[in-house]
Amino acid sequence: MQCFLATKPLREWLILQIARDRVGIEARIASGWRIMSDQPSLPPENHPPTYVAPQYQPGMDGQPVRPPFSKLAIGGFILSVVGLFIFGFLGFIGVLLSRRALHAIRLGTARGRGLAIAGLVIGIVAAIVYIIQLILRAIS
Repeated sequence: MQCFLATKPLREWLILQIARDRVGIEARIASGWRIMSDQPSLPPENHPPTYVAPQYQPGMDGQPVRPPFSKLAIGGFILSVVGLFIFGFLGFIGVLLSRRALHAIRLGTARGRGLAIAGLVIGIVAAIVYIIQLILRAIS
């Protein structure tokens, strides 16, 4: 039984493709190209066999591809913490970013649910502390 690559129509097509190229068949053979039937089936003894490692692609080994970590969750958490200790009004922005992050996480386009919830809680606490401080300043 003949190999698919050794069939006569394929060999003729390959020869026609090489002949159509700007560089002639003689130049290709002179530069080291070989026609498939001229190639040895085993590597020569003076060259060690080469191994090419397969390229890894995410999800190739059967594991699902994990979505990226939510930048909104990270930003919401950071702004909430800064709002709690330094600038109280940043707690409002931290709450908004954390809510948007939770929405993206529920859709499955991002991960980081715990960080988004922490940012939401800390942001709410920071906003409440900020409002209490404003009220106390207005009264006194």
